[in-house]
Amino acid sequence: MEGLEFHRWVLNQRLAALDAELKFWQDQTARSNDFKRHSSQVQAFATIIKTLREAIEPNPKNPVQDPSDARERSRVVLALYRIWEFLRGKLVQRSDSSFRRFLWLADEYAWLCYKPIYDQGMKEPPLVFLNGGYSPFTLTRQESFEAESVPRELLTSQRLLDAMANLPFPVIGVPWYQIQGLADLPVIGHEVGHSVEADLHLETPIRNAIEGAVDDEERRAKWVSWASEVFADVYGCLGCGAAFVSALASFLSTERADAGGDSYPPPALRFQLNLAALRALQDESGANTISARWASVYEVESEWHPYRDDAAKVAQAILNNVSAAGKAVRSLIPFDQDSKQVLVLVDKVMSLSQISKGMPLRALIAAYRLAFDQFVKGNSTDKLGAELPKLKRLENAMMESLTPDVRTGEVPRSTQQVKKQAEILSVSWLKQLKQ
Repeated sequence: MEGLEFHRWVLNQRLAALDAELKFWQDQTARSNDFKRHSSQVQAFATIIKTLREAIEPNPKNPVQDPSDARERSRVVLALYRIWEFLRGKLVQRSDSSFRRFLWLADEYAWLCYKPIYDQGMKEPPLVFLNGGYSPFTLTRQESFEAESVPRELLTSQRLLDAMANLPFPVIGVPWYQIQGLADLPVIGHEVGHSVEADLHLETPIRNAIEGAVDDEERRAKWVSWASEVFADVYGCLGCGAAFVSALASFLSTERADAGGDSYPPPALRFQLNLAALRALQDESGANTISARWASVYEVESEWHPYRDDAAKVAQAILNNVSAAGKAVRSLIPFDQDSKQVLVLVDKVMSLSQISKGMPLRALIAAYRLAFDQFVKGNSTDKLGAELPKLKRLENAMMESLTPDVRTGEVPRSTQQVKKQAEILSVSWLKQLKQ
């Protein structure tokens, strides 16, 4: 064997290696308890990779023309590996026992926030991964997606970015150090809000709702520029109530008072918006408690007072006047039932009482944050370390609520349904790449 025949054989060997890699992960997610709940995500991503692969597979209708053609097709095989690594590297994190508990819980919470969208036949459930970013982020925006970086082999063309922006499931990155505690889990609800906005194309409805709520032209333009972050904050409040606002307030407390800009309101105004959202959701007590704790940190400067007065109108407009999955946003993932159990759970943590089995995960996550707040507020740093282990019982209760293969309330789609949706995305990818 020599010449073109040899080069064609080498290309087929490389394609076979890619096939084996995809099959390995499809088998893993079918058999291993560590990966079962990610089966549909792997199936969807693998379908896209296989569709792209078909464009370079040698066959009578698409023969290898010469050695340089074989070389270019091999470069595409490597590109497909690098695209696949985007998912593979995130899955592998779950094989590390020190990450697994956190990622399982983070995945489940993201799922509970995204479930109404999934139930409408949208994308597969979200995937959370650990990374070096300072704050959580959602990979729904083109500039956030990157395949594996290789010098002089970068996949950075705008066509590829446009294609990959349309991922088959939401992907959410959180900082590595969050594995040390679960107090910041509620912030994931904000990131799911970005996915909900992107996946349901809510940009215009959100803008319209804000424009209808703010009567001053200059202030209206500002609120519209902040629309995406405002919506995500309101969605975070829906996901975990006062616990989300507490986690957000803690995170924003390190920002300068004049931080913000074109995309974000200043921290103090953003804090007021979230309090307004809590009150609009009938959690006056939670809003008052958080307001009292953080009032001195988030004093709204006089120039922003008119915007502060807009906050309640904006929050109400998004909750009531934006429809998603056939419902007003207010009704998508209501937290009112869970919120009634949260304070009871916090009291049980503080008094070392038994925590009942079968408590809703969102209530457990919220209670974890609010109990954490009480420990931080009531103890000096040298004593805090002795108090925080009391939260472990809440973490254990969260883990007991999980099953390896099915998310809470999930009706898994058939393999054919997953493949059909992925094939639709594949067509979109190919169309972008061939332009």
